[in-house]
Amino acid sequence: YILQLATIYERMLQVYKMYSEAISGAVAENPMSAKTSSVRLMRAVKRETLRLIETTVERTEEMGRIVEHFVPPLVDYVLADYQSNHPDTRDPEVLSLFAAIIYKAGDSITDQVPRVLGAVFECTLGMITANMEDFPEHRINFFNLLKEINHKCFRAFFMIPGEVFKVLIDSIVWAIKHRERNIADTGLTILHEMLRNLDQLQDVRNQFYLQFLLSLLHDMFTVLTDKEHEPGFKLQCAILQHMVLRVESGVPTSPLYNATEHPGVSTNQQFIRQKILSMLSEGFSERMTQSQLQEFVTGLFDPSKDTAACQTLIRDFLISIKEYNCDQWTESSLALQLEQQSKDEIRKQAEMERLQNVPGLMPVMQREVDMS
Repeated sequence: YILQLATIYERMLQVYKMYSEAISGAVAENPMSAKTSSVRLMRAVKRETLRLIETTVERTEEMGRIVEHFVPPLVDYVLADYQSNHPDTRDPEVLSLFAAIIYKAGDSITDQVPRVLGAVFECTLGMITANMEDFPEHRINFFNLLKEINHKCFRAFFMIPGEVFKVLIDSIVWAIKHRERNIADTGLTILHEMLRNLDQLQDVRNQFYLQFLLSLLHDMFTVLTDKEHEPGFKLQCAILQHMVLRVESGVPTSPLYNATEHPGVSTNQQFIRQKILSMLSEGFSERMTQSQLQEFVTGLFDPSKDTAACQTLIRDFLISIKEYNCDQWTESSLALQLEQQSKDEIRKQAEMERLQNVPGLMPVMQREVDMS
């Protein structure tokens, strides 16, 4: 089948490009044309082209040939097209296609990954972070792409500029804080695997922890103490335990603190303990005593605790927070719950009015309740 596809491949991509240019021209003249039937039909052709290639990648046993002969023109045509298109006409299948290629090709395609990220990263991130509802397919496919890069081509992350890598970490944290469970779980999985991969690259790991440890610790406690993110508890615990145990083992080797600003601190272990204790005291001093918080931080840094023991320690901490008259763990989650309750009430009221306006439509039991 590869031989047959190779015969039509170049012309197929030319048709893809031709339709893309027609779509871009139509949308440039009138942004509303993205919703017209003619543009939708042209986009359908583009999507089917991408799905055909993705299916070939998933089924082929000649991935080396795909990487050598099929991927370069794909990068030239499809990625350039994706980057230049209007957000409303960018196809999420582009992201899933390259995720499939990276999953199947593995390290052999690492050298091309920076170019892939350069084309899709910033433009897609701008689309999906404007709010948490628009472009759901792009959002899921984007983080699946990052997950495959992290898993199969990890060293490619360190072939991109430092400022882009920082934005990448910010995007992973944004995913972790997302309200949709699949997005949050994907973000947690990416970060956890990234931390484990870093254990194999000591020089890079040292710089990573120097730059991101403090902010990541804060972000982990933010989601841990937000009841909306309770489903990700096990991964959150695993990430937190991984980071504090690396600190306990002497990572990073350079100081995380400024000696003049922290005169009583002599080690990173001491500094991070104080930092976590200060952060928890600021947020929960009215719900837990200082000695309780100190005991929790000490237990958190205990290297003898296995995964289950660490989860129990953190779960007990969260239960203690709730016992101190804290039905909602953060103000933001309370606000979101109240907003959701209001929406549910409005929806129920609208449904009740609809039933009342149509004779005989309201259930008998409901009529009896209303009459009573």
